Amino acid sequence: MRLILANRWAKLSAAIVVIAAIIFVIEALVTKNETPTATASTSNAASTPSNNSSGPRLAEFTGITTWLNSDPLTIQGLQGKVVLVDIWTYSCVNCIRTLPYLREWYAKYASRGFVIVGVHSPEFAFEKDVNNIRQALQKYGVTWPVAVDNDMATWQAYGNRYWPHKYLGDAKGVLRYERIGEGGYVATEEEIRKLLTEAGHDVSDIPLGTEAVENQNQTITREMYAGSNWSFGGYLGNAPTLLDGNGGVYKDPGAYEDGKIYYSGRWQQTDEFTRPVSPSPAAPASAIIKYKASSANVDIRPEPGVTFTLLVELDRKPVPKAIMGDDVTYDDQGRSVTKVDAPRMYNFVRAPGVETHELRLTVTEPGFQLYTYTFSIS
Repeated sequence: MRLILANRWAKLSAAIVVIAAIIFVIEALVTKNETPTATASTSNAASTPSNNSSGPRLAEFTGITTWLNSDPLTIQGLQGKVVLVDIWTYSCVNCIRTLPYLREWYAKYASRGFVIVGVHSPEFAFEKDVNNIRQALQKYGVTWPVAVDNDMATWQAYGNRYWPHKYLGDAKGVLRYERIGEGGYVATEEEIRKLLTEAGHDVSDIPLGTEAVENQNQTITREMYAGSNWSFGGYLGNAPTLLDGNGGVYKDPGAYEDGKIYYSGRWQQTDEFTRPVSPSPAAPASAIIKYKASSANVDIRPEPGVTFTLLVELDRKPVPKAIMGDDVTYDDQGRSVTKVDAPRMYNFVRAPGVETHELRLTVTEPGFQLYTYTFSIS
């Protein structure tokens, strides 16, 4: 009897171990395919102020491969300064929308003991290219020090999960305030002023800034990723009618669900992006979405050495001039088009309010790599 029970217990224990191993593998796969938490609006952002001047310290910059706009810096070496560590990446729309406020704070308070250090932690492989980062800094007027965190070591040192995420430390290097996502600009500036005053700097002559008021009750389309690394590629709206070693052939369904990406023509999906296979005027390739937002943007990378033109259509027509995005123009045929010549975020629509539209991007020449769609209010 004891032997039988022992054998049964041994089998049961082995089964438990196997089940646990299976659960571990599933959890690892799900974690790998989670959508990165690039906050899409101010409504899911968060602030964490602290009056504890003896709390946790700002994490040290770790594993930085390159410094831009500055010699290498350390948190220890910045003692005596109020330091804002801004973890961001240059093709993230939520990060880009915070930059005007950072520029304002840097201009107002840099002479009063305030330092911003941008930690550029890439979401996509093309964002690791230092030349691309340099171009982005110039485009967006980023003049403060930027640490290139290509190995995500500083990201991990902070235990971060978000783009953007701001950490504000006092003159002793103690973390006193955090802000995840967009918004909260007046509150953040108030914290900056409080810590500068604590450090002995008079900022009473500098006016407090303001921020645009957005309607937080409006829901907009979620961020959508084209690559298979995110949600197991679950943003795909239509299945291919033919799938082989050269990608899949997709048929435009004609009707679209919000929050999905639909393809027409032959496309290949990789971990990070999708790309059309041998597009031409005779065999064009299109990516179509239905969305609800005021601003619609797409992260695109041209293949190395390639420049190409996208046909951009809104509701099957040229984009109206009144809501045309920053990267759209009309060609000599009256079509709305975009020249793609660098890996970055392209803005296709910028409406004054939240609207629902169908956005179609069509290409007839090679070189198009589609990464992600992002949306915002105003």
